[in-house]
Amino acid sequence: PAEGEEPAEAEKPWTGKLEFGAFFTDGNTRRRGGHAAFTARKEWEKSRFTGKALANYADEYGVRSANEQFVSLREDMKMDPWYVFALLTGERDEFERIDCRAILALGAGRNLADDPGFKLDVELGPTATYINYKNVDDKHRENKDGEIKDEYKDWEDEDSKYEVGFRIAFHAEIAVFESAKITEDLEIFPSLIYGGEFRAVSETAFEQPLSEAWYFKLSVIDRYNSLAAEGTKKNDVEVLVSLV
Repeated sequence: PAEGEEPAEAEKPWTGKLEFGAFFTDGNTRRRGGHAAFTARKEWEKSRFTGKALANYADEYGVRSANEQFVSLREDMKMDPWYVFALLTGERDEFERIDCRAILALGAGRNLADDPGFKLDVELGPTATYINYKNVDDKHRENKDGEIKDEYKDWEDEDSKYEVGFRIAFHAEIAVFESAKITEDLEIFPSLIYGGEFRAVSETAFEQPLSEAWYFKLSVIDRYNSLAAEGTKKNDVEVLVSLV
């Protein structure tokens, strides 16, 4: 740099996390299966990009009982302690009858605490949602040999729909046991059409480092939808045990 100029900030490299493990659920189904997730992040001086992808799959006695995928792309513009963001997510959950749920969320967030032992962010903004429901034609599931194992309930067909709403989100981190931490990610999607109805996703996790690169993770994920599709329960709980 020229005399009197500040040296340019070094560009930060891409960082990533790979997570895999087993999971146990109690809700629309009782099942055991596998879980995999990947996160990639890139930071610049004034912005940050984060991409995520995950998949869960399981079967019970040869019958598929879990089949869900989720991807998200997020861009943050940093104006400490404030930031603005754009978030695009897509998900599919066969047993929640969601063939595709795509959400575009825009908004602003603020960092309320950023201490070594405690961090807290809160976000608020509008959303646009597209939902395409899975309408079963053959009314049955098959096992790995192609044999009919059991039948779906006689669900009523539901049309695809678009919704405009808003999103409230919280992210917290608490340091425990010197090197471990507990995290909480909560998203709430109130309905603007049906008063008092809402969808919420909460992930509470305990993370314990095992080495410089590896850590153990125990997560409890609670998905609640007061307007759940016909034939499904309003609440789903997953317990994930993973290496990251």
